[in-house]
Amino acid sequence: MIRLYKTLVISLIFLQLAWFFMPWGFAYDEHSINAFYWLGYGSFFETETITTMNYFVLTSYTLSCIGLLFFNIWARRAYMLVVILGGLIVPMYGMSVQSGYEDTMAYFMTLGDGIIICLSYFTNLNLRFLNIADTE
Repeated sequence: MIRLYKTLVISLIFLQLAWFFMPWGFAYDEHSINAFYWLGYGSFFETETITTMNYFVLTSYTLSCIGLLFFNIWARRAYMLVVILGGLIVPMYGMSVQSGYEDTMAYFMTLGDGIIICLSYFTNLNLRFLNIADTE
């Protein structure tokens, strides 16, 4: 189970980084580009603030995932916080425009986040985080 868990965590780190830094221009045709003019419409934040928050969330997510690989209790708490707050803040960003590729990647990242949370809290891996027993 540990191997599956670590593989999933590493996969999510790479998937998150790929999703964030992917040059998504290939996924949009000429007509779809017009939809980007609506991106962020109705947001509570300025564009620069959204960009800063996105980099902060990405950094926090990546660091907490690295901590999860070493079964650090702070990392599990930080991961939960980033996942929950990251999901709650998205509606404040205003309109969102995504291709099917982006949506698919986001879907699988969400599933992965849920699996990691379940494995770390509701399986014997919980004992590793609490340093109660070695479950290898």
